[in-house]
Amino acid sequence: MKSISNVIFINSNGIYGLLICLLLTASLNAQDAIQDQNQSSKDTINKLLKNAWKLGRTNPEKSLQILGRIDSINSGLDPKFKEDVVWYYYGVFYKNSNQFELSEQNFNKYQELHEKYNHKGRVASVNMAKANMFSDLGNYEKSSEAAALALKMYEEIPDTSGIVIAGNKLGYLLSEIDRFDEALKYLNSSAELAELIAEKRDEANAYTNIAIVHEKQKNFNLALNYYRKAYKIGESLTDDYSKFNNRYNMATIHQKRKNLDSALYYGQKMIEISKVIDVPSISIVAKNLMSDLQADQGRINQALKVVRSITDEEIATLGLKNKIENYKVAVKVYKQSGNYKEAFESLELLKKYNDSLTGENARNKINELDIAYQTELDIIYETKKKEKQIALLDLENQNAQLQISRKNRTIIIVSIALVLITLLSVILYVIIRKYLKQQKVLAKALDEKSLLLKEIHHRVKNNLQLVSSLLTLQGQSITDDIALKAINEGKSRVRSMALIHQDLYQTDNITSVSAQTYFLKLCNELFDTYNIKKDQIKLITHIEPLYLDVDTLIPIGLIINELITNALKYAFKGIEKGTIEISLKEEKNVLKLNVNDNGVGYDLNQLNTKSFGNKLIRSLIQQLDGSLETKIDHGTKISMAFKDYKISRESKN
Repeated sequence: MKSISNVIFINSNGIYGLLICLLLTASLNAQDAIQDQNQSSKDTINKLLKNAWKLGRTNPEKSLQILGRIDSINSGLDPKFKEDVVWYYYGVFYKNSNQFELSEQNFNKYQELHEKYNHKGRVASVNMAKANMFSDLGNYEKSSEAAALALKMYEEIPDTSGIVIAGNKLGYLLSEIDRFDEALKYLNSSAELAELIAEKRDEANAYTNIAIVHEKQKNFNLALNYYRKAYKIGESLTDDYSKFNNRYNMATIHQKRKNLDSALYYGQKMIEISKVIDVPSISIVAKNLMSDLQADQGRINQALKVVRSITDEEIATLGLKNKIENYKVAVKVYKQSGNYKEAFESLELLKKYNDSLTGENARNKINELDIAYQTELDIIYETKKKEKQIALLDLENQNAQLQISRKNRTIIIVSIALVLITLLSVILYVIIRKYLKQQKVLAKALDEKSLLLKEIHHRVKNNLQLVSSLLTLQGQSITDDIALKAINEGKSRVRSMALIHQDLYQTDNITSVSAQTYFLKLCNELFDTYNIKKDQIKLITHIEPLYLDVDTLIPIGLIINELITNALKYAFKGIEKGTIEISLKEEKNVLKLNVNDNGVGYDLNQLNTKSFGNKLIRSLIQQLDGSLETKIDHGTKISMAFKDYKISRESKN
């Protein structure tokens, strides 16, 4: 290492070189600082964009304020940012705040830019947004045109998910202008494609729109079937807006079918999800439907209370069509409640907004004529332009050979592209075929498993029947009354279990049994066993349409067997006529079973707790994590509650 005392000689050229190095270093440091600052600004913009989009539905005015702030931050960064992002966001937020003219202006600027650069995906996206905007205005013709253009772009890309969404939207819009056959063609295609690519939300939307078409054609039963499909899928998703729409549709179709109880059931579920979403326009739509249903059911005071709870400020947030629906319901409720003054005021507002919708449609027709005229001028201009191009081509014959070579190169490129597309199509075909084959194998295995389980249940039932027969034969040779009584009680218990396995192999459901069907069969057999006539003891049942798992139903069946047997043997001594009542229901995740009779009752203090029947009942109740309560009041009332049970619900509709 050189010592400090050593002197290094530097000439004038070396000094200049050192200065240049220092200047370059300073410049690079400045560039790094600018890049760091720009990156920080971009991070801030991205956070603000996320917040704006999050508030886009609930508070679009706030979202517009955030976009204004983004504009001020971005002014010194990237001039293309507004073209690529902000125009689209402005269009969406203006639409959500019912400023449709400004919304269309921003969407058009965004579309013109990306058509220029042939960005088909972005052109498709903005046209889907425009379709939603025109639909909110009630202009379904222009909305259909925008959706059709979006579908064309997605097919050219191609984008399978986009094709599903655009086809779904186009089908719905065609149904709004009564082109039902075309609508069903697009919607059925979208549903099949969505199912193929496992897009559950889009599949549910397609079913909903198919249902709307059938509903408009007054095919309410067919509409209900498709609404149910959409509802079943929607309830398995996390999208609260989809759940709201599905519950709204189920309520309205039941209302049209005059099934008000079911309509109110789904209406209440719709109210619950609207509170979770917490968007004013959604809440008002939910309230309007509930008040309409309550009015149909004759609950006028409740309907009136809901209508009056909607404020003018909330109504102002609605689109034109939803305002019309709001005042339709208000007129109906006020009229039925005798509030004729308020009904007249609501009717005047209804006429006003109807006139606005009619005027808007007329203006749209005028705009369409203007566009058609402008299009004609554009065609004339393009024709003249092409004529000039042809003349120029005639003057450029010397470049013909070069152009031919370029065309040949283009043909080669296109040929290669076609070969690649064909190869990809073959690969996709093989994958789909393999998938379908696997599905068939799985379906076959499932069928074989179901058949095997049915055979097992059949054999178990036969074995239990054999045990019952053996007990019958054994009983014929027994003279001791106590032993014979025990044999008969054992037969009854075995038969109660055999009935369950009989139901399992006789129906398609191999894991659960209808509680209603099983209890009636069991009680009828017990009545026949003890020779009870129908006019002697009356059986009353209140059993919900529940399907219980075998592990749950066998203990409950044995408990019912013991209690009904005891009632038939001891409860009605000295009484000519009596009643046995059985109820089963599920309430707050607890299965409640009640067995009551109006017999002679008994002294609880003298109950033989060591008897086999009593021990069996308590053991089975403990097995299901249950509790038992007995009351003697004009007969015997036994209440049980079970926490550990398995249940599957069949559709109530």
